[in-house]
Amino acid sequence: MSQTTTAAGITLPCPMCGEAEASIDLNLSTKTFGCCECGTDFELEDLRAILARWAKVLAWVDAMPGA
Repeated sequence: MSQTTTAAGITLPCPMCGEAEASIDLNLSTKTFGCCECGTDFELEDLRAILARWAKVLAWVDAMPGA
């Protein structure tokens, strides 16, 4: 029988529903996240993909003159 460990109460913007102050649960056993506002579960790879897209935008903005 596997034991589930969940960290609850982390307040972050939800990458799925966009709620700015969402309560995000982290299931440490499966390394998945869950938004308590919209009920959507998502994985580390989902977050990495979103951050990778934003990283490209941030690098572009940083390269602009006067940035």
